[in-house]
Amino acid sequence: MPNQNRKQNQNLSPQEQRRLLKEYEKKKFAEIEKETRREIFAEKYKDKIFKWTKWGCVILIFIIVFAVAMNIIVPGSIIKFPSPQPTPTPEKPKEFRIETEEVKLLSDLKKENVYDVIARIKNYDPDFGVSKLNYKFILKDFLGNVVGEQKGQSYILPQQSRYIIELGIATDRRAEVLEFEAKPEEIQKFKEFENPQGQIKISGQNFSILDDKTKVWADVHNESIFGFGKTEIDFILYDNENNIIGVNYTNINDFAAGTKRYVSALWDYVIKDQINRIELEANVNVYESGAFMGQYREGQVLEY
Repeated sequence: MPNQNRKQNQNLSPQEQRRLLKEYEKKKFAEIEKETRREIFAEKYKDKIFKWTKWGCVILIFIIVFAVAMNIIVPGSIIKFPSPQPTPTPEKPKEFRIETEEVKLLSDLKKENVYDVIARIKNYDPDFGVSKLNYKFILKDFLGNVVGEQKGQSYILPQQSRYIIELGIATDRRAEVLEFEAKPEEIQKFKEFENPQGQIKISGQNFSILDDKTKVWADVHNESIFGFGKTEIDFILYDNENNIIGVNYTNINDFAAGTKRYVSALWDYVIKDQINRIELEANVNVYESGAFMGQYREGQVLEY
């Protein structure tokens, strides 16, 4: 092959031979220049490269020691961080029920065939709550015929007893009987749950009658470590015989931890019976509170 190339070069003109020689010299010079630059860079930065390598080894050793101390890896094993484990889905409770403890039908004293209604429900389960509780108030006349209905969706926490109130339900005829139905749609398990309801205190309940209206007010104290975007406040008024004679509700928005808020409710008529006791019940839908649920929720939402 060299003899063949030499013969081919001999057949070239002097101008072509000079051109090929220049290309060869240029290529050779580029290779020499590249190698020279590599050697100059290594000589110039050898101290820094050594320093980086040394600190890299120190950091790697620190990571390994820390991982062993935190039980992420064990000595002698390959460095491997555990993959996230899926949150276990809790099993549905075998016996789960929401019981209705009390219902009350109250007439609007200014408007005919308009009613306020209240139901008290109880969840006896210590671990499971209902994040979506569908309910329905059914108003009937004295013959048992349905004259009005009101549907809604609420919630109830583990081992909680709470009120559900609807105001201003208009009916076709006079209502005499009230029925209440509650059906869980989604249930959810909690871990080491503490209801914030016990950390919301009520004080200073009072009322006044002015301009043919009834006004009730109180102070609400958030003694929890949590702040709540929305706190539901139910008003329940009782007479001397402990019968419910008036219901209402309002909301507190952005209820910061450690603060006090004034709340009030107004009826546009005078409640005919003597108000003997004023009860306020505070409820927080923790299913809508990311910080609270991050601490107490366990597992996934279950359809019921």
